[in-house]
Amino acid sequence: MNNKISHLEFIHNTINRMSASSFSIKGWTMALVVALFAYLASTKEVNLWHAVIIILPTTSFWVLNGFFLQQERLYRKLYDKVRLLKEESIDFSMKTDEFKASTKWFDAFRANTMLMFYIPVLTISIAAVIVLGLI
Repeated sequence: MNNKISHLEFIHNTINRMSASSFSIKGWTMALVVALFAYLASTKEVNLWHAVIIILPTTSFWVLNGFFLQQERLYRKLYDKVRLLKEESIDFSMKTDEFKASTKWFDAFRANTMLMFYIPVLTISIAAVIVLGLI
């Protein structure tokens, strides 16, 4: 039973790292947006490029966050597979290739948790650029 527990711990640690990376990316997104808002508030002219400066990095973070969520889902499926294996079948493999067909990046990208975070951030950012540009 020790091999199985060790393997499950390896997988669980990887899941935790993916989750922590996802959380960190959201933190960096908020820091970037707040810094750009501070810059916009201090500048006299606001134009279309300011919207691009906010949208591109935020969208890039969203894409990267989707990757980490996909990886987390893959390792959760591996965990489920390993927990059902017999002790003598444990090989400490961390390969998730067999689950990639059922765990797509785009599904992770448009997950509810992702949409509920990134859509408001982008909407507020674009609205702020428009409002600041009109004032």
